Amino acid sequence: MDQIRPKYIFLLIKRDIIENKKRYLRVTAISALCIYLLLITIFGYETRAFNELKDKISWLAFVFAACSIFSVRQLMREMANRQSRLIALTLPVTRTEYFLSRVIKLLYTIAIYILLFLLADYLYVITSALWLQDGINHIPIIHANAAGASIFPTDSNSITWSLFSDYDILLVSSAMVFSIQGYLAFMSVVFPSKGIVKGVLIAAAVILIIFFVPAAIFPHEMYESNVKYIIDHGYMTSPIFAAIGLFFWVLSYFRFKEMELIDRH
Repeated sequence: MDQIRPKYIFLLIKRDIIENKKRYLRVTAISALCIYLLLITIFGYETRAFNELKDKISWLAFVFAACSIFSVRQLMREMANRQSRLIALTLPVTRTEYFLSRVIKLLYTIAIYILLFLLADYLYVITSALWLQDGINHIPIIHANAAGASIFPTDSNSITWSLFSDYDILLVSSAMVFSIQGYLAFMSVVFPSKGIVKGVLIAAAVILIIFFVPAAIFPHEMYESNVKYIIDHGYMTSPIFAAIGLFFWVLSYFRFKEMELIDRH
């Protein structure tokens, strides 16, 4: 069993930030600007503040899901070319420590994107009041609960709308995101160069076979009832999706431990 030394994991993260700080700052600035422009483009013509808030919460959930899935492409970025691969795999750390540092990087990347969305939303609310002067009392997402909206299911009488109407839908959605994330993590380890693209193409083919072929063969009512069963019984189906995601993450770890210094494929 490899050693796990938190100090070395922290040093790996620190090294990554220092070596790539210019690129990270550039990507962060561009992402924040794009999110801000997206908010203006989509919600700039909304005439009802509460409807706008509901749509922004939906977009926040979408951004979280998309970042959770596609940030995985950074997991094995250093394995994509020979020089960075040799440097990464010859560092005086265990493979376990290196892999954990990549997972932590993935987590704080997702957190940064969510924070950027919330900051861009707050900037949008401020600039709308100063420049648009449309007479709408724009509500930032961080004040959603006070306005009667929420992302999560709640029994509170003050909440009149929530993105997830019940916990079954929330559980299934979260477990499905986790399973897709685990699958793409595995593909990024197996194929360090363009692993996500290959993974998406393979997944698209599988989804086509699993979902669309049965939809074409079986009666529409039977197909709809099966999909509805998956959602309505989230307490049963979500552990299955979570187990699939965990399986792929564990597989990714052991595949990474066996990775060679020189890619022979």
